[in-house]
Amino acid sequence: MCALIMLWMSSGCGYHLADGEDSIDPAIQKVFVDTFTNRTSEAGIENLFRSAFMDQVLRGGRFQLAGSREEADALIRGDIRSLSTSHLSYGKTDLSVEERLTVVMDVTFEERTSKRILWQVRNFNYYNDYTVAGEQTNVMEIKRKNALVKLSGDAAERAYSLILSGF
Repeated sequence: MCALIMLWMSSGCGYHLADGEDSIDPAIQKVFVDTFTNRTSEAGIENLFRSAFMDQVLRGGRFQLAGSREEADALIRGDIRSLSTSHLSYGKTDLSVEERLTVVMDVTFEERTSKRILWQVRNFNYYNDYTVAGEQTNVMEIKRKNALVKLSGDAAERAYSLILSGF
C-alpha cells in the first residue's frame, strides 16, 4: 500500500503532451514571422526578436518557415512593450556587479486566412542576468548586447514551446 501511495504522489499533475504531440492543427505547416513592433527606446530590438523567433521556428522542426505572408498558413506577431535594465547586486564600491534585462511583449499566433487567434499571450515577460563587475564601458556594452541576444533566443524558445502546447 505504501508503494502505491508513493507511486501516486510522484506522478505529478498528470497532464502533459506526448513526445511529438502538439495542440496545433496539422494543416498548419508554414509559418511566417511578421515584423515585430518596438515600443521601447532600444533601436533595432524588433529585428533581434523577430530573428530569434524565425530561428526558433526553423529549429523547432514542427513548421516550415514561410518566405512571405501570402504563402504562410499562420503568422507569429510580436509587440515589444518594454525593455528594462535593473541592478541585481552591488560591489564594495556601490557599483553594479550584476544586472538584469527584462523584456515585456505581446505574442500572437494566428491563422493567416481566417485571422483566428490560435494562441496569444499579453505581457509575456522574460529576463536574462549578466555580470558587469569591474568592466570598462565598451566591455559592459558588449556584455549587455550578448545578454540581449540570449534573452531574445530564450524568450522565443519559451513562447514557441507555449504555442505548441496551447498554454
